Amino acid sequence: ANGNRGLHLSMVRKLLTQLVEQLKVLQGLGCTHTDIKHKNCCLVSTQHYFAPSDAGGKASLILTQPLAKFIDFGNAVFDGGEKPHPIHTKQFRAPEVLLNIAQGWGPR
Repeated sequence: ANGNRGLHLSMVRKLLTQLVEQLKVLQGLGCTHTDIKHKNCCLVSTQHYFAPSDAGGKASLILTQPLAKFIDFGNAVFDGGEKPHPIHTKQFRAPEVLLNIAQGWGPR
């Protein structure tokens, strides 16, 4: 669709920073998503333009509204709550499942 042009690194940084901030908010609420994967991270808008590459390669895609959010909290669990098993999509195991972390991301 976009000629194999990736997002500009500045866009990737903005989007990842937003997703990490959202994880911090969830942690503060005592909530673990348990199903983080590419299909559960969405862009608010896909409006974009192409910026010329500094290295003379393909142009980079620049989002006009670089906002990302997590969706699908259907498998989310809360501290102290019952945790159904398995708490992940079989094909996309969450980091807390792979690392066998009992709750959240560690000390608060």
